Amino acid sequence: MTSSAKLKLSAIKPLYGLTGEDVYRKLRFLGELKAAILSGEGSTLNYEYLLGDEASAPIILDAARTAAWGLFSISTEKAPSISRLVVVDQAENLPLPDWKIMKEYFSYPEPGTCLVFLVNRKNKGWAPGKFISKKYIQDFPPLKAKRLINWARAESRGKNLSIPDDVLREIITAAGEDPGSIAGELEKLYLHKKPGEDVTSDDVREIVGTGQREKIFDLAGLIVMKKTDVALGLLRKLLDEGEPPLKILALMIRVFRQLWLGIDAREKNGDEYAVCRAAGVWSYKTDFLNQVDRLSPADIPGIYRRLVDADVALKGGEKSNSPVLERLVVDLSSIGEISAF
Repeated sequence: MTSSAKLKLSAIKPLYGLTGEDVYRKLRFLGELKAAILSGEGSTLNYEYLLGDEASAPIILDAARTAAWGLFSISTEKAPSISRLVVVDQAENLPLPDWKIMKEYFSYPEPGTCLVFLVNRKNKGWAPGKFISKKYIQDFPPLKAKRLINWARAESRGKNLSIPDDVLREIITAAGEDPGSIAGELEKLYLHKKPGEDVTSDDVREIVGTGQREKIFDLAGLIVMKKTDVALGLLRKLLDEGEPPLKILALMIRVFRQLWLGIDAREKNGDEYAVCRAAGVWSYKTDFLNQVDRLSPADIPGIYRRLVDADVALKGGEKSNSPVLERLVVDLSSIGEISAF
C-alpha cells in the first residue's frame, strides 16, 4: 500500500495479525485502519489500545466484544459495519495459554470490531499463528533488493516524483535501506521539487545527503564509545568532502536526541523494542542499544549544553568552523565526566 492509497471500510477484516520486522509499513497500515474506522462521531470512544505484556485474554475479548459507541443509533435492518478498533501492541508477549483461550473468538470474530495484534517478530515459527486463520495474517518482512526498490518506486509515484532508478538507489542507500527513512527523504524531495520534475543526483546530495545519516550515526557512536581519535578522523573526512558544518551539527543533535529518547525508554521498562521504538530507530538497532547502554540520564544535560554552545559558535561567525566541531567531539568523548559539570 502506497502513501496515496486509502483503505475502504468495506474491505477491512474483523481480525488482523500484523507480523514482521518492518515496523514502519506495519504502523502505516494500522494508520490506514484508524483513518477508515475512526472517522465518524465518537471515534475516540471506539478505539482501545492494549499492551501485550499488560493485557490478558479476558481483557482483550471484553474490549473486542464491547459495543461501539453510537451503535444503537444505527438501523438494525442490516448488520453494522466495523466501527470499533482494538489494538494489542507487542502481542508477542502474550503467553500461549491466552492465545488458546482466544482461539474460539478467532473463528467467529465480532463483526463490528476490528481486533489487531501487532506482533514484532517474524511470522515464520510464531507458535500462536496457528490459532489465527492465514486470511487474517498480514506479514511485513524487511524489504530487500528488488522488492525494496519496487516499493520505493511506488512511493515516489504516489508523490508524483520522477526519479530514475539509479537516483532512487542513491536515496535508498542514504536512508540505510529503511522504508521509514526512505519515505522521509521522499517527503523532503516532494516539498522541494515541482510535480513531475526529474529528481537528480545533485538533488539527492543537496537535500538528502548521500550516506550522511549513517556517517553521523557512526560519528556519534565513536564519541559515545570514547574512540576520540577515530571520531576526529571521521569528522575531518566529512568536512573535507564538503559537508556544511551546521548540517553536520544538526544531524549530531538529531542522533543525540534519539539517544536521549532511548535512555528515557530504557529507564521506564528496559524493553529493547520499546527503546528503539521510542527513538524511531529501526536500523543498526544493536549498535544503537550498545550506545544507549553507555549513557545515563545524568549525562544528557551536559551533552546538550555542549551541542548548544557549538551551535551558537557556528552561527556566531567564528572564523574557523573546524575547531568548533573538533572541540565538540573531544568534549563529548569525555562523556562520563559530563554529569559532574
